[in-house]
Amino acid sequence: MQKTCPRCSADVVEAANLCKHCFHDFRATPARGRSPAALLLGALALTGLVAGLGFSSLRDRHRALNVHADEETRRIVFVTTTPDGRTVDQVSFEDVAAVEYDKNADGLQYEIAVSTTDGRRHVLRQDDQPLDAVAETYATMLGRKVMVKGEADVAKLGQ
Repeated sequence: MQKTCPRCSADVVEAANLCKHCFHDFRATPARGRSPAALLLGALALTGLVAGLGFSSLRDRHRALNVHADEETRRIVFVTTTPDGRTVDQVSFEDVAAVEYDKNADGLQYEIAVSTTDGRRHVLRQDDQPLDAVAETYATMLGRKVMVKGEADVAKLGQ
């Protein structure tokens, strides 16, 4: 009697433990394979996740922030434009608790933000270049001191 090798399809003697052509071991228990349907579902789920993250990233890249600090009305107006529409938020100068200047926001950028007395935080400006003078201008306009985070904090900790 003969059996067929599952690896090379050669005819092999029924009592053989190894195929003489490809050395397939007939004694080894076959690994339990996954069904094609399960593999397809897994692939579709992974594709959906990757696509969702990609679209989310594209949406964030197409977000525009316009900030206007008006000394006459003593308000900061934040206009955010995304593909979904536009949102407008306002903060009174009196509601600003602090002007924050982060010299290492997200590891790559400089960022100026205001924190309000009710705990909200609003980004005024981000750039890949230092914004020291701009932070001082906002602080002077708002009558607040600049709270520096990042490089300056590291230097202060070393003292």
